[in-house]
Amino acid sequence: MLNDLLHAMGRRLPILVRLRRFALAAWDAWRPPKNTYSQHGEDLLIGDWLAGVSPDKAIYIDVGANQPTRISNTYLLYRKGFRGIVVEPNREMLALYRRFRPRDMILPVGCAREPGVALFRRARSSVESGFSAELPAAGGEYVPILPLDLIWREAGKSQPVGLLSIDTEGFDYFVLQGAVEVLGHTACLCIEKGESDDAITALVEAKGLELMKDIGCNRIFLNRAVLSQLKG
Repeated sequence: MLNDLLHAMGRRLPILVRLRRFALAAWDAWRPPKNTYSQHGEDLLIGDWLAGVSPDKAIYIDVGANQPTRISNTYLLYRKGFRGIVVEPNREMLALYRRFRPRDMILPVGCAREPGVALFRRARSSVESGFSAELPAAGGEYVPILPLDLIWREAGKSQPVGLLSIDTEGFDYFVLQGAVEVLGHTACLCIEKGESDDAITALVEAKGLELMKDIGCNRIFLNRAVLSQLKG
């Protein structure tokens, strides 16, 4: 009931939504670091694996990042001095990232195997927005689509990836189809569970990643060889 009321108020007064997001991000940014910012503690497990990896040796890539601090698999790494690439087609988040995560490169695009344009469907809640045609949408806009390999080479300068986090509401397999090269240089992959789990597993295992943990709504894979290189 309360959530429905808040959503209704947000539709009538969008400024309230923006103010709430700013206040939450400011609260997280200005207080001492928390133990975890992920939904189910995924960043704790990933942080343990990446312990000993210098922030200047690897970046993170967050596809479908949504808000900069809340339910974020990469914000804990940011607080530890890492930086990375944030891929978030919801342009309402751009100002928040520029204010509270200035070291990151923010790209307001989507990802798939081939470049193009696609309809980004805005749901009642930002965490449910995405490109899948099955998503309920209250509105939308067309945004550029780029292969993640291209983004990694051009924006990431082909640096090793400590964490690749993907959460695109049913579009994850299409993202990975354009990330074949970057997967071979990724130590940890955190990806949302879904109907394409078998196809995703086959694709990432072929690039040397093994499934380590099912946690909450995500699965986490690890490439031991890449991790060893980062710690070497």
